[in-house]
Amino acid sequence: MTCLLADSVGMFWLITGFYFLQQKSYGRLWLGTLKKVIVPGFLMMIFTWFFTEPVINDVAFSQNPALEAQEIKRFFISLLTFRETGIYWYVYAYILVVLIWPALKKLGEFLDKNVVFEIIFVVVTLALLILNDMNDNALCRFSYVGVFVLIPAALEVMWGHIIFRHREWLLRPAMLLPEVILFLAALVCRVNAYSYFLEHDMSSHIASWFSGAGFIMAVLFTLICMQLMGDDKEHAFDDAIRYFAGFTYPVYLVHPFLLFYAKKRGFFDITATWLSAIFSTGVSAVLSVLIGTLVFYMGSFFVAAAIRWMCKIIFKNT
Repeated sequence: MTCLLADSVGMFWLITGFYFLQQKSYGRLWLGTLKKVIVPGFLMMIFTWFFTEPVINDVAFSQNPALEAQEIKRFFISLLTFRETGIYWYVYAYILVVLIWPALKKLGEFLDKNVVFEIIFVVVTLALLILNDMNDNALCRFSYVGVFVLIPAALEVMWGHIIFRHREWLLRPAMLLPEVILFLAALVCRVNAYSYFLEHDMSSHIASWFSGAGFIMAVLFTLICMQLMGDDKEHAFDDAIRYFAGFTYPVYLVHPFLLFYAKKRGFFDITATWLSAIFSTGVSAVLSVLIGTLVFYMGSFFVAAAIRWMCKIIFKNT
């Protein structure tokens, strides 16, 4: 399950790559990033910092340790220096990718000149990733901070750019079956590698989105989804997908706070106990993931939708 569900972040980077290099203005890109990513991201981080203890741990606000001058100073320094990103690492990673957009733009223009250049780029970067997997991440030391997250994120953005350029060939009906077979083969290899690493007390890097296996499976799963979706002539289904997809980032920002609250209130323990009394261990584990995902997505979605609605009213009236 871990290996199967690990690559949604990789898919985000790929889809970002579909359009990222098509931007014409670096200034407009930064303006959009400031408005849609940085401001809401940092506001949610500030809210989480100051209200976690009072809301989740029932600490009186006047006794909130986050209000101490030294803690406030440390928090804002960590924001400005991209340290202690925690669960909001993606905000910082995206900012870093935007920061190097001119370099990625130049690289994309160079690769676009010749298909051979694109093939060499994909093969070399994939070989590097697989070699890093074989060395248990000792070669590149990818993580969720600084340049160690920027490099795999930038590589996957470039892969997305290349894939989107050749989407007509990759999305031919004849490609669907090979893509499914390759996806299942990659999954089996990844599961076996992950099991081996766990048995030898090694890290779980192979189950991360920035592993070579993660890149391969994210690409294949994205292509399979694009094949299966096809074209909706009525546009109704497409519009519904876009509506929910439009809340992806707000849901990402909101859900950690709800997650902390649920853990504190024993939601997961209660759910696991209830399911294990009815189903076998394997089935109850799968259902726990599905139920947890649905509950936290929908909960985060309604909170995010309410916040967006209130913001629209406030900005409209001011």
